[in-house]
Amino acid sequence: MMKRILSTTTFSILFLVSVRYLVADAAPDYSFHWVKRKKARSSSHLVERNKARSNYAAAKAVDRKLSTAWCEGKRGNGIGESLSIQFKPVVAEGIFILNGFAATRYHYYANNRIKDVEITLKYRNGRTKKLKRRLKDNLCFEVDERVCDDNNEAKMRACLKKQNRICHYEHGEGGGSDGASVVKLKAPVCLVGLKVKILSVYRGKKYRDTCIAEIRPARSTYLYMTSKEYKKKLDTVEANCK
Repeated sequence: MMKRILSTTTFSILFLVSVRYLVADAAPDYSFHWVKRKKARSSSHLVERNKARSNYAAAKAVDRKLSTAWCEGKRGNGIGESLSIQFKPVVAEGIFILNGFAATRYHYYANNRIKDVEITLKYRNGRTKKLKRRLKDNLCFEVDERVCDDNNEAKMRACLKKQNRICHYEHGEGGGSDGASVVKLKAPVCLVGLKVKILSVYRGKKYRDTCIAEIRPARSTYLYMTSKEYKKKLDTVEANCK
């Protein structure tokens, strides 16, 4: 059973005030990679009665399905819990995160979403780099009414009611980035792995599980807008990221 929020319980999150948090953009100018995964693991994952133990396992955050998610299994809000993925070398210009449990709008708002996150980039040369970012919230959109365009008003209302139960991450499963937080990198890098650590959360209305629907490296789709120096750097990284 999911960890319920008790109205009589107070919960405080402590973190270093000296750390500067930046806001990750919800930007339409990135697309994510379908990386070839080697391994996905987490410090914990949620296990519910009468469901498979792997139902919320780490692999669910890289399975290309918005209806599944990794959910941590620590008591409380999951502060300090982490998710790690390893993959074959890939060029990245950002990290694409579909934050929360996106199976339905109910699941999205019932459960926690990550607010502040620590991301560890794992480079092909063995080095690592840690970033701290703040992710945006309320990215589970309602459907555009044009999807249910019908001359019959009753049918249109029924369609909208059904569609608005769904958590619409626009283009999420097709590779686009609308509806997701893209943590932008200053320069292209060759990655072989990522680790995300929960620092704070947006509290869910009913449960205290913190979830991620999908995570993976991202590439800019507007290369023509970049400088010659950036393109040269990108060419060098791509040539050595095999």
